Amino acid sequence: MIKNLHDELPLRIRVREKIMELVHSLDVGAKIPSERELCTHYDVSKITLRRALRDLIDQGILYSRQGKGTFLKKRLTKSKKAQSKILGLIIPEIKNPFTARIAEGVEIETSRCGYNLFLSFYRPNHPEVQLTQLRQLLSRQLDGLLIFADTALARRSEYVNLLRHAEDQGISVVFIDHYFPELKNARCVMSDNVSGMYQAVEHLILQGHRRPSLLALGKEHNVLDQLRHKGFRNAMLDYKLPPEPVMKAELGVTGHEESAYKIVNEWIKKSNKVLPFDAIVCMQDNIAYGAYRALRDAGLKVPEDIALTGYDNLDRDLYKAAGLELSSVEQHPEKMGEEAAKLLINDLNDSPGKTKAKHILIKTELVIRSSCGRAFKSPIQTKQKKEIKNEKANS
Repeated sequence: MIKNLHDELPLRIRVREKIMELVHSLDVGAKIPSERELCTHYDVSKITLRRALRDLIDQGILYSRQGKGTFLKKRLTKSKKAQSKILGLIIPEIKNPFTARIAEGVEIETSRCGYNLFLSFYRPNHPEVQLTQLRQLLSRQLDGLLIFADTALARRSEYVNLLRHAEDQGISVVFIDHYFPELKNARCVMSDNVSGMYQAVEHLILQGHRRPSLLALGKEHNVLDQLRHKGFRNAMLDYKLPPEPVMKAELGVTGHEESAYKIVNEWIKKSNKVLPFDAIVCMQDNIAYGAYRALRDAGLKVPEDIALTGYDNLDRDLYKAAGLELSSVEQHPEKMGEEAAKLLINDLNDSPGKTKAKHILIKTELVIRSSCGRAFKSPIQTKQKKEIKNEKANS
């Protein structure tokens, strides 16, 4: 389905856009209507309105004077060229909190730069539908395309050929979260998956866990699986431990939670609860939740018996309600979306022949909760920082 992104994004974003339309004709320094008037006019709560106003203040469009009101800081102008630009965003179901946050980041940047944005969202693992949607978007004479690609399409030559044809037609393409190596000219914005997994495994090691198991995404996920595997191995090697997990399973592309439950349940049964591993490293949060359910149902406790880490930091209420405070890797999806849109727009405004960034990595952050222990300082990363600091001081 293809929709205008404004129909799908959070209310705060839609209200912000309406305020921008309202102040478009005002002079610099003019006072905008009061919060009460705006809340009534747009039928929104004071909290939603204030969040929308804060966005515009942060962007330098408005400013606030305590007790006086909110005023226009700079005149809004959009060039004819900017108004004619149309970008497309292909992304999985926007109900997914991770992809919704990416879409929000994309919208913030495209709106700031005066671009029109069309959203095409799909149900994962329906490649034929996605191919149809890609053709529909390309038929709209887009200037650029942002894609959160379904890994099921990695093996479809039709998909790659469509994108190659788009590049031949001068349509710039930027991938989000992962990319296809087959497309040599495509650029990508993604989190630093190597560093993210390294942080999670290192934390387990520093808590005394030396025998981690791994619930991986599998070869179908291509780049993501490879990079997170690399982070796992790097951490183990840096601490002089065997680089491969004690036990490992690949979950494929669907049903991660239930697959993880079944796999961990089988591990427990085969070992008669004397497990060969002391931690489970998971490549997604829903995988970790499936593993947690299996451990809990077998009478094992997290982290007392088995430590557990996730990846994505969705921090869902469902996990908390089940008693799981999951340590996980935060990928900052809003930043990913914002940087992807920025990269694409800069590409469109670049002069021919100018060197373009190939990939942009967004720094990750390990969010530590009770599923694997307390906070720590990485001795290896601290040592590296000191060495870099000394090098700069001596240069």
